[in-house]
Amino acid sequence: MKQKIPRHLRKELKEFNRTLQDHTQWEKRDWPLRARGSTDEILKELKMEIVEAFAGVTCHTEYTVFNVTFAREWGGIMYSDEFYDYLSANEERDNWHSFDPYVLMAGDDALYTLFGDAFRFIAPAFMLCSLERIIHEGVMLENILRPFVISLSHDDAYENKKDYDYYGEKYSSFTPRQKEVTTRWVAYWREELKLLEDDLPDYVMCPWEWEEYKLAGNEIPSSHAFDSLGILEKFMPYENYMISKNTALFNALLEEAKQRQTNSGL
Repeated sequence: MKQKIPRHLRKELKEFNRTLQDHTQWEKRDWPLRARGSTDEILKELKMEIVEAFAGVTCHTEYTVFNVTFAREWGGIMYSDEFYDYLSANEERDNWHSFDPYVLMAGDDALYTLFGDAFRFIAPAFMLCSLERIIHEGVMLENILRPFVISLSHDDAYENKKDYDYYGEKYSSFTPRQKEVTTRWVAYWREELKLLEDDLPDYVMCPWEWEEYKLAGNEIPSSHAFDSLGILEKFMPYENYMISKNTALFNALLEEAKQRQTNSGL
């Protein structure tokens, strides 16, 4: 049951609601989210797997969930500690399906700053939203996908213990099944965002894929050693979702990469 707002906190709540509304309206104006009309079977299956893998996920162990994160990002010290306590006590913690898509986009910094149960609670809301709505590619890549992945084109950034601890804590509550579905979601967006193409050589993978890749004795590639053929043949940790669902697509990409190398004389 939600707490009744104390009189002396009503001004802060009014300011918070106004700020959230303003940012939501800006999202609607600048980045309209149209519902997807796709009947693609891979898309349908992936949405179903996200819903099933994260069914029943709640968050009652973390102080900071979505509203507290948003308030800290856009209000900071203007809100009192008591008001943050009120927000924390009245957060949505039981139904990650209930988040409005525009509210999610207005508060996407939560993906970078939440950990443990809080990240596991909010992550499927963003994942499902990205499959149900048409999101601008730049927003999808930089604001939503990035917090989920390690990029091979920035490999030096992930060689220190601090960064490993960051990802370890972020995914500490994920079950093996939830990691598996997240891997498939990332693989889907690797293809959708054309991250395998020569003009954007940025192969990204989930942290556990990265660990498996290195434990298998694979060489960590230089950030300057990318080309489509190299990515497809060497840097793919194991058979991913898109390839398992569409072998013909993989073969076509591989042949295309080989042809480009032949034509360039490499």
